[in-house]
Amino acid sequence: MNRSAVAGFKKEKAAFAWSLCVALWFSFCLPLVVLAEVDENGEEEEVPVEMPSDLLEPALRSRSGLGDRLARMISSELRHLELRQSVIVGELENLPQFAMQSVKPVEFGYHANPNRKRPKWVQLDFGREIEPDALALIPVTVQFQGRSVPGYGFPKAFRVDISDDESFATYETLVEYNNEGAEVFRQAPFFVKTPPGMTGRYVRLTVTRLWGSGDGGSGGELLALAELMVLKGTRNLSCRKRVTSRDSVERGALWSRRFVNDGRTPLGIAYSPEISPSFGYSSQASKKVDKKWVQVDLGQEQVIDEVNLIPANPDNFVFDLNTGFPEKFEVQISSDPDFRESVTVASFAPFNFRNPGDNPVTCPVDGVSGRYVRVLVRRQRANGGLTFALAELQVYSGDENVALHKKVSAMDSLERGKWGGRFLVDGYSSRFLLSPLNIWLENLNLRGELIEEWRALDERREALVERAVFLGFRISIAALAAVGLLLVVGMLRSRVKQLKKMESLRNQIASDLHDDIRSNLSSIALLAELGGSELDDPVLARSEFEQIKLTADQTVESMRDIVWLIRPGDESWKDFLRHFRETAARMLKNTDYDFVIEGVEDAGAVPLGFRRDLFLIFKEVLNNTVKHAKASKVEIRLTLERENLSLIIKDNGQGFSEDGEDFRRGNGLFNIRQRAEHLGAEIEVKSGQGEGTMIILSALLP
Repeated sequence: MNRSAVAGFKKEKAAFAWSLCVALWFSFCLPLVVLAEVDENGEEEEVPVEMPSDLLEPALRSRSGLGDRLARMISSELRHLELRQSVIVGELENLPQFAMQSVKPVEFGYHANPNRKRPKWVQLDFGREIEPDALALIPVTVQFQGRSVPGYGFPKAFRVDISDDESFATYETLVEYNNEGAEVFRQAPFFVKTPPGMTGRYVRLTVTRLWGSGDGGSGGELLALAELMVLKGTRNLSCRKRVTSRDSVERGALWSRRFVNDGRTPLGIAYSPEISPSFGYSSQASKKVDKKWVQVDLGQEQVIDEVNLIPANPDNFVFDLNTGFPEKFEVQISSDPDFRESVTVASFAPFNFRNPGDNPVTCPVDGVSGRYVRVLVRRQRANGGLTFALAELQVYSGDENVALHKKVSAMDSLERGKWGGRFLVDGYSSRFLLSPLNIWLENLNLRGELIEEWRALDERREALVERAVFLGFRISIAALAAVGLLLVVGMLRSRVKQLKKMESLRNQIASDLHDDIRSNLSSIALLAELGGSELDDPVLARSEFEQIKLTADQTVESMRDIVWLIRPGDESWKDFLRHFRETAARMLKNTDYDFVIEGVEDAGAVPLGFRRDLFLIFKEVLNNTVKHAKASKVEIRLTLERENLSLIIKDNGQGFSEDGEDFRRGNGLFNIRQRAEHLGAEIEVKSGQGEGTMIILSALLP
């Protein structure tokens, strides 16, 4: 037995020993590791009720654990489930987010009295018959016993009815809702379109199953709600209508039945993702006047149903003490631009109005006619300056904002940068494009449904992972008895495969030797014959013999490369790259070139097959460059990083058209592509007439 065979046998014995150790570890230790990992993740990833609401958004956690990989191999259901979760996360990126954060502990909403009177109900009087298009119930987020609780008090089952009878002796049901599970975190608004044709003056929410202590409360059952909206088109008809209820907790600025339709919610302003190009309108600071105004000309007499004031609230912008939403103001409508005669449709003073923060201020008008709408601001502080700012003024006639892009005039206006009178009616808040209320609520509701689906899928995913881990444990125990036999069989088959591979490689090298050397020797014989027949022409004969010498030199170099390629054993990367440099210097001796090697040259040994294919590709590319490119500059960059190899060869030659036959088959590209395919590499050729040629090869290191 020769030395190389003995070395190969020793390597196979070592490989067998290592494989057996790995198999034993897999059979006994892997399931224990996976189980520990699942237990640990299960404990850490459980969402406690005291987590703040902004951490409840779903996220694709790392799923590269051993248990996940094992389950993914076994269960097609898990793979489909995770694919659906990825799709859900992608859909969420295109939907608005709900903040649901209690920044200021004021005007949370409505809270029923925690007594045992049932059922709990809250009712709105619209003063006239309406035909709603949709309903929305907005959950409330509170700080409760030192923790943030989203969906606090949101009912588990309820019914919304409409009637012309205040006592609801007769009624029609707009919607019924019953959540069979314990919906702990209600972040999204409940939004539903109502059946057409249902009309009435009164709308009542009747709760049949309350939020309980198991949902994060302090014990018992209760009802709380940030807002009850009844929508017609894009408008919320509920705002500031008369409210009655079975009972109510009236606690200062925190809870009141009147807060259930004051237009203020934890959700903020209805918006779309598009960033705003403006901040809005701001008046100039002044201490010499007691009132200021800004107004919009609607262009013609309109029947006005609602006026919305959107507060100015730019990111990273600090107002002075007197700048911001007005504290004392009136909303007036007139047919006269000077407002000599006007109707005041809303009047707010500090004692009955608090700064809305990031919420709109809605002023129902109920059909007053006029062409001009004015916001009149009065001085609040005796010695303070008078100034105010608004992001947008919306005036609705029916379902249309008739103030959009209309003419704005003001007592004075700050016209600087993103501030200006025209920005009061441009359709943007200080941060985003404003969205129709109904579309925004519907998208938020969809967001909530997708999040609930994602969480249900995640619970199922955890169960599948746990089941796969135990299944893998049992399979590994059962397979242990056959591991040794399989390894022996695999080793023998691997040896046969390696021998076949070596035989195939010898045949390939023999073919290279036959094709390359035979071609060159045939050329030498032909040139010698031609040179002998040209003795009467010394110049021509000399040319023929010079060509013989050149072909002979090339043959010697080819023989040297082939001898180097068939040398037994694997060569180090350092020696391999040195041969690359020598080959480039030899073939590009008449061309200016740069050869840059990046990464670690000591990347282990280079197997014979890989060495052969990569070198012949390199040599073929340089040969094509010398013969056809007519280049004056060649750049070569070879990069070794981690498990990847990248080879880029670029010249400034004449190039060729990518549409031509040369690009598909000529200039040795066909051979290059064949060798790259055998190497398992990706190769890209970029060229154009007069633009040079660049060849990029990417391969995994063996």
